[in-house]
Amino acid sequence: MGKHSLLYREVYYECRNPDACAHVFVVELTAIRTTKASRFPTPLHKLPMTNWRNAANDRADNDDDKPSDPDVGIRPG
Repeated sequence: MGKHSLLYREVYYECRNPDACAHVFVVELTAIRTTKASRFPTPLHKLPMTNWRNAANDRADNDDDKPSDPDVGIRPG
């Protein structure tokens, strides 16, 4: 196993087909912020708290308007 601490880990992954590929790589897992406080807080795990926000555009798609003309603003050249 790779390096690790309370808030950081290195995990080794390898291809599921080692005979054909043999690719092995390392992934970093890092805790960066808290979105919901623990019911059992540990003073060793102190992360910044973040506020939950709704998406800036929570519509399913963004294509209700007529498409813009792709040639607008382009000068022949």
